[in-house]
Amino acid sequence: MNDENLNLEFVDEALRLVDEAESRGIQLRILGSVAYRLQCPNNVYLFEDMARVLTDVDFAAEKKQNRAIRNFLMAEGYQPDEGVYVASEGARHIYLHPETGLNVDVFADELYFCHRIPFKDRLDLDSPTICTTDLLLEKMQIVEINLKDFKDTLVLMLEHPLGTAADGKIALAKMAQLEPDLITLDVEMPVMDGLETLRRMKTEAPDASAIMVSSLTREGAAVTLRALELGAFDFVAKPIGKDLQAN
Repeated sequence: MNDENLNLEFVDEALRLVDEAESRGIQLRILGSVAYRLQCPNNVYLFEDMARVLTDVDFAAEKKQNRAIRNFLMAEGYQPDEGVYVASEGARHIYLHPETGLNVDVFADELYFCHRIPFKDRLDLDSPTICTTDLLLEKMQIVEINLKDFKDTLVLMLEHPLGTAADGKIALAKMAQLEPDLITLDVEMPVMDGLETLRRMKTEAPDASAIMVSSLTREGAAVTLRALELGAFDFVAKPIGKDLQAN
């Protein structure tokens, strides 16, 4: 598949809009498939090899700038879908450019499908895209993950280094060394369990996001609630048994 069929011109348009918006005091940060390409320069060829087609441009923004964003995009020739804007109470904007056919989607303050990924006060963490942590979480919150999501996630993980630890004590030591953006913690870790590791992590690395992983999360509501109280972003239940489809 050639570059034209992959719609790579969407990348240039997304970058142009971010720069033009910035010059007007408007913060837009790219998310979705375009952002994955921008965050994976060393492995960007894999998107071509896998024929990863770009379908639209998605932005994160803050709701307080809604009026400025609407005026800006309409001045750039994009026509708003007023129904979506009104129905979402300004949480989502959808625009279509009548000449290029490009769809632009703006999520204000948060991305919310299965769970909330907040953008408020997080847009300064990276540019021109949202930070890599939020990019990964964006894919992990999809109920029915598809092949495109797998492709994006795999390339992102190849691009950015991952660390592992056998127990909570080792994990805390590695956090100081690696300064991770996102951490997954098993509740049932040896030496120091996930909850205690999470408690200490939030003191030593308060800006890092944590996802708890446990076979207890379906039945152990108290453990789940405690993890969320301690600052976990979300929790994921471990697959149990051999029925992978049910899991």
